[in-house]
Amino acid sequence: MHALVKTAFTRLYVLDPIEEEEKLSDNGTVGQEGEAKMTVSTELSGESESRVTEPEVQEVVAPQQIPTPSENSSKPSYGLPSVLELLRVLINILDPTDQAHTDSTRLTALRILNVAFEVAGERICDFPSLSALVLDHGCKYLFQLARSDNPSVLQTTLRTISTMFETMRRNLKLQQELFLAFTIDRLAPPPPPPNKAHSLKTNISPRPGTPTSGVSPADVDSDKAPSTPRLLVAPARGDTRELLLETLSLISRHPSFMVDLYTNYDCDMNCENMFERLIDFAAKGIYPSHYGGGQEFQPQNAQFLCLDLILAFVNHMARSEPWPPNFTPPGELMQTKSQKKLVLTGAARFNAKPKAGILFLEENKLIYTDPNEPRARSLAMFLKSSTRLDKRLLGDFISKPDNIEILKAFIGLFDFKNKSVADAMRELLESFRLPGEAQQIGRITETFADIYFASGPAEVKSQDAVYVLAYSIILLNTDQHNPQIRKRMTIEDYMRNLRGVNDGSNFSPEYLLDIYESIRKKEIIMPEEHTGQLGFEYAWKELLTRSRQAAELMMCNTSLFDMDMFKVVWKQVVSAIAYAFITFEDDYIIERAIAGFKQCATLARQYQMPDVFDYVVVSLSQATGLLSESLPSQVPNFPVVEVDGQSLTVSTLSVKFGTNFKGQLAAVVLFNIVNGNGNALREGWTQIFEMFENLFFHSLLPARMLQMEDFLGGVSTIPLRRNQPARAPQRSDGLLSALSSYLMTPYNSSTEALPDATDADVENTLCTIDCINACRFDELYAQIIQLDLEALVAAVRALEALAHERTVTRLKQESHDVGYETANEESFILPFDPVSIFLLEAMVSITCQTPQHIEDIWPVVFEHLSALISTPTQYSILLIERAVVGLLRICLILAQRPSLRDQVYVSFDLLAGLPPTICNAVAEQVAAGLILLASKHKEIISSQTEWNIVFALLRSTIDHAEASRQSFELIHKMVSDGPEQRLTADNFVGLVNVLDEYATVASFATEAQQQGRRAQALNASNQVEELFNRVLFHLLDELVKPQVFLRDPMGMSETRLRASALLCKAFMHLEAREGQNADIRVLWIQVLDLLDRYMNIDRRDQLHEAIPESLKNVVLVMNATGLLVPTPPGEDQRDDRQKALWAATHERIDRFLPGFLVEVLPPPAPTLIAPAPAPTPPPAPTQPPEA
Repeated sequence: MHALVKTAFTRLYVLDPIEEEEKLSDNGTVGQEGEAKMTVSTELSGESESRVTEPEVQEVVAPQQIPTPSENSSKPSYGLPSVLELLRVLINILDPTDQAHTDSTRLTALRILNVAFEVAGERICDFPSLSALVLDHGCKYLFQLARSDNPSVLQTTLRTISTMFETMRRNLKLQQELFLAFTIDRLAPPPPPPNKAHSLKTNISPRPGTPTSGVSPADVDSDKAPSTPRLLVAPARGDTRELLLETLSLISRHPSFMVDLYTNYDCDMNCENMFERLIDFAAKGIYPSHYGGGQEFQPQNAQFLCLDLILAFVNHMARSEPWPPNFTPPGELMQTKSQKKLVLTGAARFNAKPKAGILFLEENKLIYTDPNEPRARSLAMFLKSSTRLDKRLLGDFISKPDNIEILKAFIGLFDFKNKSVADAMRELLESFRLPGEAQQIGRITETFADIYFASGPAEVKSQDAVYVLAYSIILLNTDQHNPQIRKRMTIEDYMRNLRGVNDGSNFSPEYLLDIYESIRKKEIIMPEEHTGQLGFEYAWKELLTRSRQAAELMMCNTSLFDMDMFKVVWKQVVSAIAYAFITFEDDYIIERAIAGFKQCATLARQYQMPDVFDYVVVSLSQATGLLSESLPSQVPNFPVVEVDGQSLTVSTLSVKFGTNFKGQLAAVVLFNIVNGNGNALREGWTQIFEMFENLFFHSLLPARMLQMEDFLGGVSTIPLRRNQPARAPQRSDGLLSALSSYLMTPYNSSTEALPDATDADVENTLCTIDCINACRFDELYAQIIQLDLEALVAAVRALEALAHERTVTRLKQESHDVGYETANEESFILPFDPVSIFLLEAMVSITCQTPQHIEDIWPVVFEHLSALISTPTQYSILLIERAVVGLLRICLILAQRPSLRDQVYVSFDLLAGLPPTICNAVAEQVAAGLILLASKHKEIISSQTEWNIVFALLRSTIDHAEASRQSFELIHKMVSDGPEQRLTADNFVGLVNVLDEYATVASFATEAQQQGRRAQALNASNQVEELFNRVLFHLLDELVKPQVFLRDPMGMSETRLRASALLCKAFMHLEAREGQNADIRVLWIQVLDLLDRYMNIDRRDQLHEAIPESLKNVVLVMNATGLLVPTPPGEDQRDDRQKALWAATHERIDRFLPGFLVEVLPPPAPTLIAPAPAPTPPPAPTQPPEA
């Protein structure tokens, strides 16, 4: 049978379509009476000429080795009628509603039809009689069989459909749209109705918004474009789902498939956005599927098919073909696409609120554009032509009393000439949903009667007769097809009801019988009323109606629309590829995903879409494992090993990243994409620098990226740890110095608590180093200074944001967290953080190396520098020093720009406001930078105000020996004879004042010595505080660590007891002494914190009983020295320092020892005044003794 079909359909290649169609028409063999459903109508496809040239025929036939009859061979006696009859029979067998044929018979017919399509699919389209048969009944039955529950029938049907689309796609535009929509609906069911899904709705659509107009926030959801009416289908699962996916993959494998979808459907006003729907489905298909609120994981093969579709789309965008001149011009297509967005938005707003929708349509000139056309007709034309309107709402809208003119214009658009009243009503009622209110139905039927009667129908004598007929047709349709009505109206009943309504006479029985049979045999299907077979019949009728006006499918793999297509779907595509890269383990899939990333980056660069690059960077950076949610400020002491003469830091990150193969792969891909494409990055720089700071923290960045410059030592490396402050010379009799040296030796580093690096750790670290070298960080870092302005500013902003987060934001957060311990928030000092210095140095270095963009970069950098320098006492001195140096380095560039010279003095003014202690620490850098600026750019200092600001900076360096020497040399050169003399009327007074200060400092040596002694006393106080912070507190912190406890579990209790006693004794001897003028609250609270921790380690331990006794001694000593004085009952004569210390102590001790302080230091009893004794009479004079 297959051979017979091949032979028969091969015959089409030698037949002339025009000649054969003429013969067929003359012979009248198109169909036979009684087979109306098989009638071939050339009206469906129009008069189409042959579009297949001879070379194309050979190209189609040759692969299947179909014999082509030679000119000398005898021609077979059969022609087009035989082929047509064979095709008609095959299609007739496929009718699923015909119970005469079994599934086995349909399987046979499907296989034969598939062979026919394979042999002569393209040639069939050249014969209108054959193509009309396939496009109408053939496609209809095939699509119905695609819903079959029989696996064999379903599989064969899908195979036949894919073959049909492969060979006849050009003539199946609307049929392909219907099948794709049906397939996607089954594979990815639409979301539940809005009233059920509203509470679960989340804004996850990456699709760009449509044009908007002024609407209330409540109408935001109304802008969502409504979908075209689709059949409700059950979701496909199991083997059915896989078969549909494979068919979809097979249909879409053509290189131009996505472009064809976009140009033919998305750019067609009357079609659905099939390209967007398919990409959306494929992207979501890579993730787990969700049905009915539960979660059903689809097979990985299905996810691979979806990913393959996405990757093929990206890959095919790189190829292009010229756009054929006979196709619709690309500009016109894009204009239609833009117009379509407006129409969809207008329809969506009309569905939400008709008045708002009409206002939007008018504002965007979609209606009322012709001043000569009535407004009602213009609006009616839109309402009738738009397929996205809610048909129920449409029927309700046009039937309102206020819209009677719109109703007349709407019904007036129908052509009822030479149509029966039943067909006219059917056409009308299928365009909107009939409202349920009787008055509204009356307006519609009355208007219909007026317009229909004007068309001059036969046998109808009055408009009132049409009105009654219309009402009767509505009632008859309900009576015949409502399943709740058991007793149906007969033809006799129908005739009896219409007796005498035709202007006093009766309609002819034949006339009423035609109406009755028309309604009985074929229900008037109102929109959104039926599902299942009736719904399919309605959808198919709509398709046939549209096919009369539809053009052929335009097929061309052009690149003209690539940018517009990519802009619509790039976020879904990149997200899907990223998910596949992170989730799937198959090496081939990972390789293809990497290629997809690179192709997306290429397209983004080609179309200048920085958002795509940023999204790629974000997606890949999360897969690298190099991002850290939070880095501590203190760098741990990681083990350092020697490998081949090089020092390697074996950190936690180097070990972890060395074992993360996919993370290494993602890092290499990411930085290979970014290298050379820095100009395309915007927000993605944040992720780049976050990875850099994490790598810096773990000593994994190249040395070139770790450098910092200053005015004194040139180039140096950013320290990972704070330098040890210079110590005073040790004395042989220094007990505290000896104690500090003794205690600090085993606990000044945590390296002993860390195990040595294992061979595996070293090997993993070497893998990490190799990967970092492959990423070429230093090359990317060097490319930053060559970026265009927009990308450069984005990079600097990313650095500033990260630096701000680690300094200003962190300071506010941590000072707030410990605010109860510090009376003044400004006294809190943020610990030394090398990462903040790294970010600051990178920002300053980039700024200094791009002087051509200083106007745009300076505001960003200055914002961060001023935030640090304005509160210098709350940051580490090294960070402030680097900020001062960076500011002065940038001032050298600002001085070269006349428009920015005022910013130099803004910076000088900021530096002049530094506190004396900070000023003294950075004095050398300030002096060196100021001298360099004054020598290179003498012209910027001219006015008296400018000289005063410079002199203020010079005065700030007088207290520092080396800085004051450099400043004095500068002043000496300015006032001495020579080429560098700068003495003018504007600076004379200021120079005299500065010199006077130098003379004053030099002339009061004694006072300077006294200041030095006071400074030594202050230094001694600082040394005591340093002893507690670096020795005692550190010692007690170490003793509570688990790894330290494991060294000596048996003796640790005794060690902790002695350490707590040492802490209390040290505080009594060093701080709780008479004449103590310093504020010891912070130190005292820290002591109490440690004692609290030690007491609660183990309540059964002897520490729990010993600590209160030690604390009691300290409290009594502090009370005896006048530091800790309880609140008296009467007048409070304590000073502010005593009040604050008592309040803080009482609050802190009561947390772990309630009532302890009152028990140890009970409040003094009030002094009672004794009552005055009663007056005693004076003693009686004694008589002198008698002689």
